[in-house]
Amino acid sequence: MPTQALSQMNIRLDSRVKKAGDVVLAEEGANPTTLVRALWQKIARGAADLHQVEEVLGLRTKSGATQDAAQEKLAVMRRGRALFAEGLISLGIDPARVSPPPDESDADLYAEALIDRMQERGLW
Repeated sequence: MPTQALSQMNIRLDSRVKKAGDVVLAEEGANPTTLVRALWQKIARGAADLHQVEEVLGLRTKSGATQDAAQEKLAVMRRGRALFAEGLISLGIDPARVSPPPDESDADLYAEALIDRMQERGLW
């Protein structure tokens, strides 16, 4: 089994807070190491998880989290568009020549399809 690289963290906090926290952890059968490891694993998943932790701890307001979530969604959408363009390029298609679908309603598209069909049959 490969040797796992470990890191050590040292933090400073008020002695009274530490003692009070140690009492609660002992009463509940938990320990600081397990909690910090779990916290870091959650944070390591990404910014959204970090923001969740900050919100729970009262370090971030809901509106700030909502704004960050919107920014993350926008970044994902942009990445999706970039991946689509890369896919087109890999297929030899110029992304600049690909037009987005028209902004037509379903009713308009249906009417156009009916007209096309009637024209094919010589009825229009």
